[in-house]
Amino acid sequence: MSPRNRSDKDATSKETRTLRRIRVGDSSESGDIHSRRRYRVKIDGEWYEGQFSRQWFGWQFDGYQSGIQLNLIDEVFEIVASPSLGGSRRGRRPPPNHTP
Repeated sequence: MSPRNRSDKDATSKETRTLRRIRVGDSSESGDIHSRRRYRVKIDGEWYEGQFSRQWFGWQFDGYQSGIQLNLIDEVFEIVASPSLGGSRRGRRPPPNHTP
C-alpha cells in the first residue's frame, strides 16, 4: 500500500476514527507503539499514514519514502476505530415479544 500524504485540514477533520497522541522523544524506542497498528504522523509539516516496524535501532515508520526513524518524526497519532452509531451489532437479534 502506498503512503498517503495528508494536509493539516485532513488530519483534523472528523472521521469515523479517532486519533490517540503518542509521545515522541529523542529516542527511537517507545512502549506505546505496536507493529500491527496504523498511525498518522507529521514529518516536516506533512501528514502520512502507515505502520511502524521494529528494527535493531528501535521503531521505523514505513509509510514515508524508504522509512524514517521515530525520533525524526514531529508528531505521532495512533488511528483508533470509533464505534459507528446506528450500525449493526454482532450476535443474534433477540426474539420479538409475542403476546397472545
